[in-house]
Amino acid sequence: MKHRLAFFFIALLSCLSISAQKFELDPLWGDSIECMVASKPDSLWKISEPIQSVKFPKGMEIESCGKANGYYVAFKKDGASYMAYMGDLKFSADNPEGTVNPLSEDTVKKHSALGHFYATYTPAVLVLILMGMILATFFVARKSSPAVPLALKVIPVCMLLISIIEVVGYKVLGGDMFWWCDNDRYGFFGSLFRVIPFGAVVALQFYTFKMFETLVFADVPAEEKGKLSLKPAMVSLAACLPVLIAYAMIVQLWLGWQGMVSDAIMFILFVGTLVSGIAISVKKNAEALGAGKGLIVTIFSVIYLVGLLIAAWGVIIVLLKIILQVLMVIAGIIALSVLAQRTYYKGSDGHIYAKSGFENLHRVD
Repeated sequence: MKHRLAFFFIALLSCLSISAQKFELDPLWGDSIECMVASKPDSLWKISEPIQSVKFPKGMEIESCGKANGYYVAFKKDGASYMAYMGDLKFSADNPEGTVNPLSEDTVKKHSALGHFYATYTPAVLVLILMGMILATFFVARKSSPAVPLALKVIPVCMLLISIIEVVGYKVLGGDMFWWCDNDRYGFFGSLFRVIPFGAVVALQFYTFKMFETLVFADVPAEEKGKLSLKPAMVSLAACLPVLIAYAMIVQLWLGWQGMVSDAIMFILFVGTLVSGIAISVKKNAEALGAGKGLIVTIFSVIYLVGLLIAAWGVIIVLLKIILQVLMVIAGIIALSVLAQRTYYKGSDGHIYAKSGFENLHRVD
């Protein structure tokens, strides 16, 4: 009997920890969250039909009242039931110790102080300021040789900071890092006008490495000027993930070869692809600058490239969304033109018939 009672209380506490979780409405953008009116036709809370929504202010605390379908939390407010999207919630500090947090690790990161920082324009402004410092330093160093040693310190530091901002931002927000170019948030033209300067900044970020390279060999005679090796490391960084995905899809999913040996080979392929290009860059940079400087420049280049690839990936994703929307509009126009096109026929009975789009023939005289 004691064991049954203990089991009952443990089960009861477990249910309470699942159903009585408290959350704070915490939109990354805006001052309110749109919550759907909910109903409970069976054991799960679901969005009511017809769909209705109510906006609740940022910072409002809610308490889960049961299990909901999908990525939602059901709660009650003023006698009515609603469902809030988990991606807009933060686990409340008012939860008792030991309460289970059902929010994913990605959601927790997004709603951290760092996540809110990246949900503002501040990181983008910092990147622009650092880019301006690089340009100003480069042009001063080009006109004044004594400024070259200082420029060789300022420019890589600024480039490194830009890359760190981009890498950390992507780690915290993922694809939402490029929210200020989001097609769903700003529409077609709003997104288009924002992605153009974004693409220009990414192109300039790529060119900053050329600026740095120019200053590195500023004192070297023209006939002896070398080049910093960047391309092998770039190819390795860009190829390591596609190689990993291709192996997983072809060998493990399609051919069905799984297990420790297969995983080990996949890991070796990933590391080999990543390290091979970087090793080539280290070798070439060591030949041009010496072993120590060559290694430092290559490590710096890899960090710089990771940030650059993330930014370039953001531009590509935004452009693909815009192109997809354009194609959908074109497809809609073509479909409407086909539907609107009317063809006339003269029947064997002497009457005139018409057909437009996918309609059947109908008599018009």
